[in-house]
Amino acid sequence: MRMTDKDFLYALKLPPEKAIAFFKKKGIKVPDNWETLWENAQYSAFTVAKIANADILQLVKEELQKSMDKGLTLATFKKNIKNILQQGGWLNRAIVEDGIEKEMPGYRWNTIYRTNLQTSLMAGRWKEQYDNASSRPMWKYVAVMDSKTRPTHAVLNGIIARYNDPFWATHYPPNGFNCRCRIRAMTEDEAPEASDLSNIEVKPDKGWAYNPGQESFKPDLRNYDSEIRSQLKNSLKKEA
Repeated sequence: MRMTDKDFLYALKLPPEKAIAFFKKKGIKVPDNWETLWENAQYSAFTVAKIANADILQLVKEELQKSMDKGLTLATFKKNIKNILQQGGWLNRAIVEDGIEKEMPGYRWNTIYRTNLQTSLMAGRWKEQYDNASSRPMWKYVAVMDSKTRPTHAVLNGIIARYNDPFWATHYPPNGFNCRCRIRAMTEDEAPEASDLSNIEVKPDKGWAYNPGQESFKPDLRNYDSEIRSQLKNSLKKEA
């Protein structure tokens, strides 16, 4: 049975034992280290929320400085920052509910949240496959071949390499926001010859050339204002 974003977000709200039962009911194999995976998924979600908030705070601070430099009114500042957040995908257009205008979260929140949860789960999948590499050492890249699949991801579909090939250090999925690719582990009898990777020039999307199972999610804090960067570092350390 296909696991949807709605299913996963629902499961995250459940106690671990009930969440695992929910996954099993969906026909999803749960690895032995599910407790660690669950903690990683929840921490990933927390980290994403903190980073998103810092991104918005940075935008607001930069626009506030511009407004002060230009001598703009508060009303103009509010209008400008609202437009910036909408254009950046942080806000959708306002809706009126019970006579009150409300700003709705934009697509960017959903994209970041969903992708990083997927990254956490794929890290667990890599660990499971790596630990079982003695019996299933051949890994095959599987892309969802439909109209939504990026050409750079589609090109990788069907590539086969041993589990310890350097290729997986940069190309183990996810390889971009909303990536739906996965890896199938096979025995040597099941797998044909390993692919010739000498001519593979396709790279993952910018910022995604790493293996989620070998490296944990580390946000790049260099572009934040020093005060925001300091507060964000402290906040993340408290939850580590």
